[in-house]
Amino acid sequence: MSDPSPAATVGTVPYHGRLVTLVAVPIFVDTSADIADAHAAAAAAAAAGATLVEWRVDRLGDEDAADAAVRRLLAGSPLPAILTCRSVAEGGHAEDPARALALLAAATRAESPPRYVDLELTLTDHPAAAAVIDGIAASGEIGLLLSTHDFDGRPPDLLQRIERMTTHPHAAVVKVAWMARSLRDNLEAFDLLHARRTPTIALCMGPFGLPSRVLAGKFGGLITFASSAPGAESAPGQPTLADLEQCGFERVGDATRVYGVIGWPIGHSRSPTLHNAVFRQMEWDGVYLPLPVPPEWEHFKATVGAWVDHPTLGFRGASVTLPHKTHLVRFVRERGGVVGPEASAIGAANTLVVGDDDAIACVNTDVPALRATLLAGMRTDTLAGRRVLVLGAGGVARAAVFAAATAGG
Repeated sequence: MSDPSPAATVGTVPYHGRLVTLVAVPIFVDTSADIADAHAAAAAAAAAGATLVEWRVDRLGDEDAADAAVRRLLAGSPLPAILTCRSVAEGGHAEDPARALALLAAATRAESPPRYVDLELTLTDHPAAAAVIDGIAASGEIGLLLSTHDFDGRPPDLLQRIERMTTHPHAAVVKVAWMARSLRDNLEAFDLLHARRTPTIALCMGPFGLPSRVLAGKFGGLITFASSAPGAESAPGQPTLADLEQCGFERVGDATRVYGVIGWPIGHSRSPTLHNAVFRQMEWDGVYLPLPVPPEWEHFKATVGAWVDHPTLGFRGASVTLPHKTHLVRFVRERGGVVGPEASAIGAANTLVVGDDDAIACVNTDVPALRATLLAGMRTDTLAGRRVLVLGAGGVARAAVFAAATAGG
């Protein structure tokens, strides 16, 4: 990936003729004794694909010599840095806003300044914020990253917050992050990126927020965040660098097709690993994601309908598993789509197909797979005259019964 140099202040960074969203890895530095280990962790993250490091100094500000510690941290940073001293009110650990702002202001005068300083929107009116903004302006090398976070859900004044940040005279980057209530929240994040007037980061947190992080590059998001390892994340639902690599993040562009596996729960599924590996081998411009949808029909209808209908997402289909296989048939029928013969016969489907013209269809691939497996396993071409016992009553059980029956059992 291209190095996010100080000149790369807007948009995304060119990479092989297209634009790539930068990947920032957050690293917490709680005391000055942690600095050497933090530098080593950032170097490892760079080797794993990170292009920025976010130094989280929420607790470091409590030290008497915090200013000197931050200068040491920045001087030895192996990657361009975002400096963040997150307040308790926005999910961090800094309890004294005045002290946090003083630390950020001091960092703007460092010999090796950060690439960006993260300033929370709620603190822009604090008397100590002026020193931060003045320091950034005087530096000429630092970008002001204005941010706002909501860990309870989508803030009702989200658009007003974005407008305040976008129109701030010194804002170089605008960042919004909120706890997603469903997969549909990701679509609003994509729309915010599409409508941006300044370089923007729009991310959803929690178990429903992964698409906003993996697909940021499809919509021109400036930065996405990924932890160095499980347990090191700075926000709920933040993927690891390995997760982004597995999803094919580096290949995502505006024409990338989106697929996934829909189910509840879905975290155990190996389908994303398998499909993304095949996409990579085929050089197919697609990404395959875990898509958690709660078990009720209403959730399935609203979520899948919104994803199919989104004008720029490029959602082209999904594997569908427990408990939504019968919901898929109902969904496709209600929308006037095509239901494959096996799916129609048993009332359950496991594959949603969305054409480039947005026409939809569903099929059941369990039936032919089970039939072929039974016949191959029994080394015969018919089950005529044989009795078959099926233990189960879900969508796959329906497929097994139909497969055995149509094979003569």
